[in-house]
Amino acid sequence: MDSESTLEVRKLIQPYSEVQNSQRLSNDAQQNSRETLRLSNTQAAELVERLYRFKVESVKRLGSYGDYNFHVKVSGVGQADHHGFVLKVMNADDSQDDEQIAAQTAMMMFLESRGFQVQRLQQDRWGNVMSLQTFRREETGRQFSTHHNVRLMTYLPGILARDVTFDSPSFLAAGVYMARIHQALKDFNHPGLHRPSFKWNLRNLPAVRKYLHILDSKQDQQMVKTVLDGFIDKVLSRLDALPQGPTHADFNISNILAREEVRNSEGEYQICGL
Repeated sequence: MDSESTLEVRKLIQPYSEVQNSQRLSNDAQQNSRETLRLSNTQAAELVERLYRFKVESVKRLGSYGDYNFHVKVSGVGQADHHGFVLKVMNADDSQDDEQIAAQTAMMMFLESRGFQVQRLQQDRWGNVMSLQTFRREETGRQFSTHHNVRLMTYLPGILARDVTFDSPSFLAAGVYMARIHQALKDFNHPGLHRPSFKWNLRNLPAVRKYLHILDSKQDQQMVKTVLDGFIDKVLSRLDALPQGPTHADFNISNILAREEVRNSEGEYQICGL
């Protein structure tokens, strides 16, 4: 068997919550999946054609922190989708967190309904906007199976903000864009956002203490400890009395798209998508 993972596509996909609850990986398999799953462009095309019944014309692998992303162009779609789609196969570890995925998906749909340029999720042949797929591979004579959340979303044209030079007006525009998002999200709520044990919940910030030893500098350790002490004393002690709500917590140059707008013969970059 070659080094690429083989793919099992279900003939009948259950509702996502049922699939997610019925298929759990061992900790060891999940640990291995992040580094060893390999998906080729051919496999990505096969996945799109089988799940979404599109005729794939081209596939290009995209960069990603921990997932598997592909820019897929298909035939027979309208002008609105002529830029193609992004096939996102999440890593197996994050694919277990159905609450986070559901909240993330609902937030995307909410922001689109408020006029923000975000990716639109496509329904598969069964009418689902996401599914859990099984990938099989063989390593050193052993068989492994891992389960991955799969979604297909519209591809947004633009330039990654990290690839352009922002001037002061562009930074100001980015800040305004971020503020508009946070204003809109005041009206958004989802059960998946209310998880006391979620590591990114601000209530859990004191847990950072146990990682202070990772910092080589004693000075840096003390600086972080001082910030944590101040947060616990001045914020955490009265958190319930403060305004709370969801935010885009990773608004950085690798996660936002920009386009150049020419004004008075000078270029100025504006945020055009998330």
